[in-house]
Amino acid sequence: MIHISEGYNTLTRVEGEGKILLKTVNNKVVDVEIVISEAPRFFEYLVLGKPVNMVVDAVSRICGLCGSSYSLAAATAFEACLEVEVKKEAVELRKALHLAERVKSHIIHIFLLNLPDYLGVPSILEAQEIHPVLLREVFNILSWSRRAMEVLGGRFHNVLNIRVGGVYRAPERNEVAKLLKKLEKLIPEFEAIADFVLSIDKSLGDAYVEKQLALYNGNEYPHIGLEVRAVGENLGIGLKDFENYLKVEQKPWSNALHYRLPSGESYLVGPIARYNLAFSYLQRETRDLMKVYGWTPPIRNVFQSIVARIAEVHDSLLRLREFLENYREFDPKPTPQIQPMGIGGRRTCIAAIEAPRGILYHRYDLDENGRVVSCNIIAPTAQNLAAMEDLAKAKAVGEEASRALREWITRLIRSFDPCISCSVHVVRLKQV
Repeated sequence: MIHISEGYNTLTRVEGEGKILLKTVNNKVVDVEIVISEAPRFFEYLVLGKPVNMVVDAVSRICGLCGSSYSLAAATAFEACLEVEVKKEAVELRKALHLAERVKSHIIHIFLLNLPDYLGVPSILEAQEIHPVLLREVFNILSWSRRAMEVLGGRFHNVLNIRVGGVYRAPERNEVAKLLKKLEKLIPEFEAIADFVLSIDKSLGDAYVEKQLALYNGNEYPHIGLEVRAVGENLGIGLKDFENYLKVEQKPWSNALHYRLPSGESYLVGPIARYNLAFSYLQRETRDLMKVYGWTPPIRNVFQSIVARIAEVHDSLLRLREFLENYREFDPKPTPQIQPMGIGGRRTCIAAIEAPRGILYHRYDLDENGRVVSCNIIAPTAQNLAAMEDLAKAKAVGEEASRALREWITRLIRSFDPCISCSVHVVRLKQV
């Protein structure tokens, strides 16, 4: 009888609770499991029976790092199926809020969670000792992004300013002017920080994901998408088909679902996929910056995701500067009244947003009174879990179960920037 021994390694410097489980025979790895132990989230239940604007506010509580992405996805879904018009000024304000969130999330991951791996130190505390000026400037940018989210979204996490039909409040011009004045100084500071990050050694190992998916709408860097595109392939998947296109797996060791392509292959969503698909839609200054350091697409090594995040922060700061420079106060329209749709008037509302970590998909079914009767939310991290496990197995199976191997897998998972709490959802199954 073969005895399989198990050894856990707790994930650190990630959002949420998870572990790496190495299964071994005679200390040789035979399997790897990414154990997602985070308690289930019940948001698909919490929104049942709720009116649409209550749903928009509620789903922002799913994540403190990317709450505006959740609210924006929900609002966009409802606006599309209820044929609610959004003023151009509100569209631009919501996009700016989304970009500020991208900056905040990426800065936290790049410098507080991921950079210590490249510097060979245990945490940000030791990195602070090595590069005190660098980290001080990083915190200046992080502080600015939080303030930008407060001004544009009502607070810096779990935003309050997105509703079906637009926004509740337009910022005052003097608030925006203060943000712009500070941003003018921060952009050159970030470019100096980017010089440091893009120049350091990134040879932490090989971790290649060939299949990559990102949203596409044909005229801008991925934000709100009309379809899902596969990088480097002639494949477009309409949002209405996306949920059924994916192969869904439930693993006994994970409270999060795993998603694969119909072929059974794992795939990658997030900054690398966006960067490879839509490099030409980045701001010209950002493209020039990346070309100076030789970081043009394609990027396929997950350990180099930090490069794509640097590009996206730079691009977002430039776009935010343009928005702030051109901002004019406007009067948001009153919140539209959602009219009952009558018997037989049920509708399915679908949208997808490029959250910082990748494609965030929302689907809501509304009853005749415009209230939610079913919901499914597919988070980016849940889509990346299969790729995490496949890469870990490719590296570990057949090798000695060593501390170095466990640390390598931990660094790999950190490079995905998993938001584990977001990935754990509960969906009611119907017995047939």
